[in-house]
Amino acid sequence: FDAIMIARERQAKNLARFIYDNRNGMAVYIHGKAYKPNVTYTEGSYSLLVGYYLEEMGITPRYIDPLLCK
Repeated sequence: FDAIMIARERQAKNLARFIYDNRNGMAVYIHGKAYKPNVTYTEGSYSLLVGYYLEEMGITPRYIDPLLCK
């Protein structure tokens, strides 16, 4: 389990770095805020994890999720 969680954290951090390096000054939108589609449960959400790392880099992402962002 530890290996899976470490890989998940590393992958989220790498994705955030990729977005940071390639956004060319554009706003960042993340489609989906929930843990999985069609639910309102956010605990363990990969989207929020990527957003967390983006915020550490100084980027505030905007989330698009019809069930959670009204």
